[in-house]
Amino acid sequence: MPIYQTQIITGLSEKTVRHWYDRCRNQLKKLDTKLSGTIQVDEIYFGGWKGKAIITGKEIYTKEVRFHICKRYETYATDVYDFFEQFITHGSTILTDSSPLYPRICRMFSCTHKRDIYPS
Repeated sequence: MPIYQTQIITGLSEKTVRHWYDRCRNQLKKLDTKLSGTIQVDEIYFGGWKGKAIITGKEIYTKEVRFHICKRYETYATDVYDFFEQFITHGSTILTDSSPLYPRICRMFSCTHKRDIYPS
């Protein structure tokens, strides 16, 4: 999105928009590396039933983030497998909610799976 258009939508100054664009670009350079160690993984849903699901992973200690945009609103095991294949190092510890998708995929990638449930 052009800087001027972003300024209009957000109400931020040109300097601020350029600052955040630079920070985003710096993160994009790192996206070809895999996460390792302890990683929190969850799904996010955007756009209602006609939207898309996104699988996200965050390395706990470095706070690096990776994401996979699914082709549809539901998250399938194939989506989780693709996310792990692209972004997760074998042998990592994966923290997730109670979704039944993760334990089997974690075993396939020799990862340790732990449930990490947050109070509502």
